[in-house]
Amino acid sequence: MTTVENLEKAIREVAERERAYGDAVQNEAETEYSYKIAQATEYLKADGTVDERKAIALTNCKTQYKAYLTAQATKAFCDAKLKDAQSAMNARQSLLRFQTQTNFGEMRTGA
Repeated sequence: MTTVENLEKAIREVAERERAYGDAVQNEAETEYSYKIAQATEYLKADGTVDERKAIALTNCKTQYKAYLTAQATKAFCDAKLKDAQSAMNARQSLLRFQTQTNFGEMRTGA
């Protein structure tokens, strides 16, 4: 693959990872909303002290809470993958810039 083809591939990877990150952000927001609404509902239904009500609410919302934690982890993973792809793209851009400057310099000097 040429440097230009590698750069084009890196740009596509960044675009794909941006979409995945956007989806992860949306999913995190939706799961957080579901969890917090369910938790508040369960908290209001529960009897006992504040700490007891919180514990009951959390226990009764464990599925939503797990989904929310999973969504948070997925978002963090997608963020790391996106940053990695951006770094790779930046490196390929630098390489292409260097090659272009080197080729231009050779053309000017006749080397």
